[in-house]
Amino acid sequence: QARQGRSAWRAAVLFRVSDVSIHGLRDRYRHRYIDGILQFLREQYPAVVAELSDAVILGRIEWGLRRVRQSGVEDGRAAALFVVTQFAVGPTFYRHPACVALLADRRLPPEARVHSLFHADAAIPWTDIALGRDDSAWLKDTS
Repeated sequence: QARQGRSAWRAAVLFRVSDVSIHGLRDRYRHRYIDGILQFLREQYPAVVAELSDAVILGRIEWGLRRVRQSGVEDGRAAALFVVTQFAVGPTFYRHPACVALLADRRLPPEARVHSLFHADAAIPWTDIALGRDDSAWLKDTS
């Protein structure tokens, strides 16, 4: 059941966010792209964002986009998947050793590395990562 939930969630992210490059988006399109992520979070993860203002959520989305860009991801779908995972599992999920191993695999392009986290054979311990989430990282990590 958990696997089905992840699959449905991943499919929803992939098909709701347009296939765009996050680099070089004009302000108007960037605003639409980020607003799409915000709306997705409000619809699919209401408990996670219910007590947060739009300004806080938007700031966290930007924070996540900066993180994913640092790893070379340019694809809008992969970037949105990364950001939504930060909200769903924890803002620093990508630091877990199982995620680090996949995200550092230089044999794959950056976008494929993000998507590889959600393949069944990746065996990422999402529940453990979520249990250890530290939401204060949104405030502490400004890099």
